[in-house]
Amino acid sequence: MNIDEVIAKMPMKEDCVFIRSQLSRFPEKSKHNIFKGYLDEWRIGKEKEPVIYKKENAGRYRANIWIQEQED
Repeated sequence: MNIDEVIAKMPMKEDCVFIRSQLSRFPEKSKHNIFKGYLDEWRIGKEKEPVIYKKENAGRYRANIWIQEQED
């Protein structure tokens, strides 16, 4: 998985900027696992939200909180 390609395909430009800034805190060897964790958290948040039109924001919110809590 090429992280930059996946980030570039994210629906909101603000997400791309945020994720890149968060990933810059980590050593190169950790970025892949951190990004995978971010995507997993997004998926979990999205799946847990019962209201269809709230799913994307619920996933985004959960993933953003998760990545901010990770130690660099």
